[in-house]
Amino acid sequence: MSKLKIIITVMITMFLMNSTAESYTIKGRVTYTVKEAREEAFTGMPERIDMTPYKGMLRDPYYEENQKAIKNKKSKCKNRFLMSYMDNSYSYSYIKDNIRVYYYEKDGRLLFLEIRTSEDYPRKAVKYDSSGVWQSVTLELSIKEQFVFDADKKLIGHWIKNNCYDENGKLINTRK
Repeated sequence: MSKLKIIITVMITMFLMNSTAESYTIKGRVTYTVKEAREEAFTGMPERIDMTPYKGMLRDPYYEENQKAIKNKKSKCKNRFLMSYMDNSYSYSYIKDNIRVYYYEKDGRLLFLEIRTSEDYPRKAVKYDSSGVWQSVTLELSIKEQFVFDADKKLIGHWIKNNCYDENGKLINTRK
């Protein structure tokens, strides 16, 4: 083999090695049919939890402070994020632990405890009542898409951005 052929072969080899060594992460989104989302949402989730660790949360320990913040339209307190709803219920999660969300009646009684499987998407968010019984599960694919099922595995809604659809793709709700 001539020196020129060897040099060309080495250069081509180096070029190919360099170009294949570079890699790019392809970012895509997870997609599910309603059937697939239902199966994923209900896999590995307990139907009941022990509420003993949460007995101090059965009444809102920050009730007075939260009511004042809601009245002043605040969404953040010193150690938690707060959200109020049209029916006068409210919820909060701790800034350092947003895996758990506590939902309360206007009078400060615990309605639901929501436990998320992760801080990252995709994740599941399971709501338990104050007795620890499963009420619903949400498969959160992203901040823009969620599937919500009741405890009987019936689709409550499939949120895509601000629109919510039923199992047949009919628009059933919107959010602002």
